Amino acid sequence: MKRLLLSFIPLLLLVASCSPKKELKTSCIKKVGMDTRKTFDDEKFLIRVFDESYRGRGQIVNTKTEEVFLVIFNNTIKSDGERNKYQPIPKSAKDVEQAKLNDGRVLFFEESCID
Repeated sequence: MKRLLLSFIPLLLLVASCSPKKELKTSCIKKVGMDTRKTFDDEKFLIRVFDESYRGRGQIVNTKTEEVFLVIFNNTIKSDGERNKYQPIPKSAKDVEQAKLNDGRVLFFEESCID
């Protein structure tokens, strides 16, 4: 019985190490519901969320023109450059509700990702 148990443990460890790990999806395509300057209304963007060390900064790419913008997501950084402690940093693209561009324009995205 002990031998059977000892031979079963390495097999169990091998199977556990081969199982797929859950990975956070850090990018998805979302549609702009509202743009404060109406430039990108109804445009689709690929949203890329950087890790937490970027303090809420990320990247959006216009799917039509392939134009790339570095942005601040969900108002996580105040206008003075300090971290906005009242806004959580998005952990995935699904958490992104809005993006602020360098020119002051704010894009508000629809809730769900587009496949």
